[in-house]
Amino acid sequence: MRLLNEINREHCADEYGSYQFTDKDLIVKLHDFEEFYGIVKKHFPDELMKRRVDGGWVQVNNTVVPFVLRNQYMRYVPLSVIRYAAQLLKDVQIEGHVPTDAECKFFNEICASAGLKFTFGRTTKLVMLTTVQQVRCKKIDCFKHICSPPPR
Repeated sequence: MRLLNEINREHCADEYGSYQFTDKDLIVKLHDFEEFYGIVKKHFPDELMKRRVDGGWVQVNNTVVPFVLRNQYMRYVPLSVIRYAAQLLKDVQIEGHVPTDAECKFFNEICASAGLKFTFGRTTKLVMLTTVQQVRCKKIDCFKHICSPPPR
């Protein structure tokens, strides 16, 4: 378990949660999980499996950036907004994560309601805010959570 905790904490930036793995956690073969997932998908329609996307706005330096929450506390922001609007991570090679369709819809709706003309799709890449903080290509002067839509 110590190895799993070290990998998660030091190499994955707590991507699998901030809790500690214990001997009650299981590692399963992908094939076994896929079989289980197939059964779940068969008995529960996609509409029941879709969850509401949570998110909001965060201010990084002088740029207000939309974010989505994954795993109830990990904030993901569009990499393109961080690079081109906030002028961060421009010279850093980052793969990024693919957003879900629901996350793309959330980003498009929240930006439209704020009067921003961004369009996000499945080619958009997301990056964790902790990655932005860790890399710090440029000093981040302000980093705060904004609960309501940003001012126009």
